[in-house]
Amino acid sequence: MQSVFIRMALPALLCSTMAVPVGAMGATGAVGAEPIRIFIAGDSTASHYSEQVYPRMGWGQVLERQLQPGAAVQVVNLAQPGRSSRSFISEGWFARIQGQIRAGDYLLIQFGHNDEKCGEDPPRPPPARDQADFAKLCTYPGVDAQHADGVSFAATLARYIDMARTVGATPVLITPVTRRAFRNGRLEAQTHHKTKGKFPGDYSQTVRDTAQRHQVPLIDLDVRSVAFFNQVGEVASLDYFLAVDPERYPYYRTEQGSRSNPDNTHFQERGAVAMSELVVQGLRDLKLPLAEQFVQGTTAQP
Repeated sequence: MQSVFIRMALPALLCSTMAVPVGAMGATGAVGAEPIRIFIAGDSTASHYSEQVYPRMGWGQVLERQLQPGAAVQVVNLAQPGRSSRSFISEGWFARIQGQIRAGDYLLIQFGHNDEKCGEDPPRPPPARDQADFAKLCTYPGVDAQHADGVSFAATLARYIDMARTVGATPVLITPVTRRAFRNGRLEAQTHHKTKGKFPGDYSQTVRDTAQRHQVPLIDLDVRSVAFFNQVGEVASLDYFLAVDPERYPYYRTEQGSRSNPDNTHFQERGAVAMSELVVQGLRDLKLPLAEQFVQGTTAQP
């Protein structure tokens, strides 16, 4: 059966897309069965972007492309640029998900990029975010008793897990995707390990430890993306990260993201699609029922 993608405006939800088979709706537009919703809580590497900054995209923006034709699945991508696991809560995005998520849904949780930026040494000058909004933004990586639990990355991630489980939804933790940080032609095994600042530690490992502690499915996108880009190679990886021709994309004549001034954190469309496929591979390896809603195979090959 042919499928059609329908963009829907649901109360309190942004960037929501559902794929339903043609003919599945009656005259009133009602769908026979409630779709599975995939909520995404995360940062800029997963978020939606406007056409103005195309081809910059996050993996959550293109996740729907991996769905089977006719899949009754709705991707609700609330990932937001610049957010840590704590500021996503303090700014109300967590509450939006909490107010809508229900039994049978999935919550994909990916933070770490911004959690690790706080308390740098030497300190960044005002108005650096960790000085202006320390109480709502910063986390330290683990469960060290010298820090209050309210500032713990591990404890904050547990709030997302509990929120999903309370209503019968399935939480899935995802480690932060690698940065383009090649050394001697290779990416290091860890790209979210801080050795300086107020909160040194391994932020990806904290996600892994939290998943194990709470018995939560884990997609180790850090490890998967490191392996992927080491196969791609340092130069060719520019075709995945945001490093575009400014003559073709004039926005990047003055903004970071051009070939001569690459953005080594964010992705252009090809990279976002590749990362979304790695996420789907992770769901499939976990043998989650949701994985059956996605196409088999992948184009995420170097």
